[in-house]
Amino acid sequence: MISALCVDDEQVLLDLYKLFLEQSGEIQVDTADSVKMAVGKLKKIRYDVIISDYSMPEYDGVAFLKCILPMYGDIPFILFTGKGCEDTVIEALNNGARFYVQKGEDPKEQFADLIHKIKQAVGLRKLEDSLRNSELRYRKLFETANDGIILLDADTGEIINANPFLLNLIGSSLEEILGKHLWDIGIFKDVDLVKKAFLELQTKKNIRYEDLPLMTKNDQEIVVEFMSTVYTIDHADVIQCNIRDITERKRAEEALRVVQEKYTKAFISAPDAITISELDSGRFVEVNEAVTAIFGYSREELIGKTAVELGIWLKEEDRDAFIDQIREHGRVRQYEMVERRKSGELYNASVTADTITIGNIRYLIAIIRDISNLKRAEEQLKHFNEELERGIADRTEKLNASLEERELLLREIHHQVKNNFQIILSLIRLQSRNIKDPNLLDTMGDFQNRIMAMAHVHERMCHADNIYRIDLSEIVTFLATSLFRTYKADPQHIRLNIEMNDIQIPINSAIPLSLIINELISNSLKHAFPKGSTGKITIAGHREADTLVLSIRDTGIGIPKELDWMRNDQTLGHRLVVGLVHQLNGTIELDRTTGTAFNIVVKEKE
Repeated sequence: MISALCVDDEQVLLDLYKLFLEQSGEIQVDTADSVKMAVGKLKKIRYDVIISDYSMPEYDGVAFLKCILPMYGDIPFILFTGKGCEDTVIEALNNGARFYVQKGEDPKEQFADLIHKIKQAVGLRKLEDSLRNSELRYRKLFETANDGIILLDADTGEIINANPFLLNLIGSSLEEILGKHLWDIGIFKDVDLVKKAFLELQTKKNIRYEDLPLMTKNDQEIVVEFMSTVYTIDHADVIQCNIRDITERKRAEEALRVVQEKYTKAFISAPDAITISELDSGRFVEVNEAVTAIFGYSREELIGKTAVELGIWLKEEDRDAFIDQIREHGRVRQYEMVERRKSGELYNASVTADTITIGNIRYLIAIIRDISNLKRAEEQLKHFNEELERGIADRTEKLNASLEERELLLREIHHQVKNNFQIILSLIRLQSRNIKDPNLLDTMGDFQNRIMAMAHVHERMCHADNIYRIDLSEIVTFLATSLFRTYKADPQHIRLNIEMNDIQIPINSAIPLSLIINELISNSLKHAFPKGSTGKITIAGHREADTLVLSIRDTGIGIPKELDWMRNDQTLGHRLVVGLVHQLNGTIELDRTTGTAFNIVVKEKE
């Protein structure tokens, strides 16, 4: 549908425009009764054609045309004039009007002429746009091409144009080479060849040269591909020469040739046998030198034959199973099989294979390695491993028996040590019956508690599942309970709280720790709670990395601030605790904030 803007100061004529033009079914009409209205509509709507009356009060048709020419000069303009206005028509045509139509007595005839002119004007504009776009595309291709392009006069051979790529390549401006012959601008080493090419073009119309040497602006020689074609522009023959720098391509081709040569040498001299065969038929098309050493056949004996025909495959169904795997997975890796040499000797082979398609034929590339020695070595290694495993099993059995004997011996030692401690305790109790001094009795009681602590550790080791480690929480529970009975502490007045779960400690740490805990609980029961007072004793423990953190605290009256508990000669228990902590490479701190709290950090002894 063609969109048309009709401009006339008479509304009746505008109605006629719309009526007659839209009856054609190909034109859609918009109207304006003044130039001002028309300009306003042109700012908003893009029309295909403008039809304007000449005689209007503010602007005549030519003045309207001149007014819109700078902005809308590409829209076809048709002037609708009365008879006898030839000068006006000439002025309108000179200012860019496409056509004119004279008003007549027969509206049907004049509007038929107008419709024809509208179609013709719009068609011409589309053709011009197409030609313009085509020229723009050609110009863009010409100017941005990555090949050098030179246009020559086909009769004289003189240069009439060149693109920027060519000018940059040779280091010259367009003005410097215009009018010169191609062989005179100094870029071609073989001037005679270029002249000969120009003469050939007179008859052949197109020629092509490869590997043509050309000198650049930097006096660097490059290799170019030279193509020339003759065609006609505006009734004159023109020669277009395309010059493509193929230096890098030539270098790449040479590099590829070198690589191919290397791969060919690698293929031929590879230590493993390599065969190339047709996948379907199995016929060998190429083999390397190592194939002879494995198969025993020469290259001439193998080419054109199949491994089944030559007996290399023991059974044809074995090859079928191998090919089935290739078809299913596309390749195989280290496929082991037994093959036969030309001599009839059987050997173990490992095959890695892949496929490649050349043309319409699929080929199988196989790398075959003789692994007979490897298989024999594997068998020997397997036999050695079996012997080694039997030896290890025998040795392990003996070691287990030895460990059991050792554990029995250790348990017996712990039992004997525990019994000895019990004898010592019994002797102390008997001797204590004859002692009347209360202080000495207290001292003897402390000795009994310490010996009891050590004896309990050895007793637990007699019955433990693991004789090398013992549960600290069980020791703490036993010692605290025993000391509460010894000192006749009332659980209703002094509560015991143990905060530790399943802390396994080595035997070397068990005795020092049991003595430390024994001393600190004993001190709390003897001194922290004067007669009739109440409180709580808490023993807590946990692990932090490879250290053991213990806390023994009570809510009693506390140690006097003036007492130097670490150095007081009269406090044997405290000095014993400090010595045992140092023996365990640990630290001990006293907190008097609430009652008495000893915080101990030790590294476990293994």
